[in-house]
Amino acid sequence: MRGERERPITIAMLALGGQGGGVLTSWLVETAEANGYIAQSTYVAGVAQRTGATVYCVEMFSRERARAV
Repeated sequence: MRGERERPITIAMLALGGQGGGVLTSWLVETAEANGYIAQSTYVAGVAQRTGATVYCVEMFSRERARAV
């Protein structure tokens, strides 16, 4: 739509314990960057390292569209 602001692709993932969510987040960021996107990630750690829930967030925006803006 004309005049509508471009928005990034946003992904939120929930994980329990371990480092699997962090590995998946890294893969998503690397894949996005290899395919022409600017990507960033962050996380909010759970209470306990191995048993707490962790929320991972990834945002991607087309590098091509970013240059056009």
